[in-house]
Amino acid sequence: MGFTAIWISPVTAQVPEAYHGYYQTNLYETNSNFGSAQDLKDLAAAAHSKGMYLMVDVVPNHMGWAACHDTVDYKSFHLFNNAEHYHSYCPLNNVQNQTEVETCWLGNCNMTMPDLKTENPDVAREMNTWIKTLVSNYSIDGLRIDSVKNVNKIFFPPWCEAAGVFCMGEVSDGLANYTYPYQRYMDSVLDYPLYYAINRAFQKQSPMADLVVNLVSCTQNAEAGCKDSTLLGTFFENHDNPRLPFTTNDMSLVKNPIAFTIMSDGIPILYQGQEQHLREWTLETNLESSYDTNSPLYKYIAYLNQIWNHISAKPLGYLTWQTHVLSYTSDTIQLRKDIIRTILTNQGEFGGEYTQHTQGMLFSGGETSRGCFDV
Repeated sequence: MGFTAIWISPVTAQVPEAYHGYYQTNLYETNSNFGSAQDLKDLAAAAHSKGMYLMVDVVPNHMGWAACHDTVDYKSFHLFNNAEHYHSYCPLNNVQNQTEVETCWLGNCNMTMPDLKTENPDVAREMNTWIKTLVSNYSIDGLRIDSVKNVNKIFFPPWCEAAGVFCMGEVSDGLANYTYPYQRYMDSVLDYPLYYAINRAFQKQSPMADLVVNLVSCTQNAEAGCKDSTLLGTFFENHDNPRLPFTTNDMSLVKNPIAFTIMSDGIPILYQGQEQHLREWTLETNLESSYDTNSPLYKYIAYLNQIWNHISAKPLGYLTWQTHVLSYTSDTIQLRKDIIRTILTNQGEFGGEYTQHTQGMLFSGGETSRGCFDV
């Protein structure tokens, strides 16, 4: 399909009740449900042989315990097997209180998550050693960091330095002035403010101005704290949220945001199953997908990736060129990123025929332009 990297689930050993990787018990053992340590090394080698990078999900915020908080047996954990390594239990009730967000525990009596005291120098030192070892042992090229907003910010710079690879954090909040400042502490964050705008715009809950506001909030608003919009992780489906096809049967309203994800700023991320137009959205079914190389979206995404890879390989500065909004109406938007112009709509394929007039495309006189696809 033309992807240059893969991002996989956390690889650490889990509680027996876990299947997705986020309830870890032993940082130095691999999750047997996914395979052996050698399988992980073989996966990294196979990806590298194809010129691809391997990004691994990591969880510095918590461990996992399949019962209530007052039954936790800390001695069962490796590496952190003492209550002193964790914050004292408190339920996270107020997400507007940053102290609670960083120190209180996630989960419930079905699965609680003992919250690591990462501000403790001993814990931080051990975490730095672990992440350096993980990256080295398995030839990892990048990290996707889970639950970043639940960890004290100053933990991350030395931790990412110890890892020595690209770090992208998950800050699952739609407010630009909350999410983007985390880029001061690591290379990148997932662009959740834009994620929410994409879903609103292409579910016809808001006009295209919603996308414009979120695009410029990073590139033109210093108060938002965004260090580099071209390094943000751009997406509109993942394992934590409903898939867009769950809310619409209109293929145009799925193809347009895919084009936006790949052709605008940031590092484009597509979740497994998007290429098969999967509609299931619970966490369990989100982890399942079929494989059909003849599906329309498989071919469509492969074509977009072909364009992206071709233009990115040329010394024209495409990857560092920030997207310019050329014009927009309530249901269309026209964008420029270097020599690429992208026109998107949320009118949908069931809205009847309509005509879109381009304007302000900034082509030079006599310049040849070429239309690539119809969405």
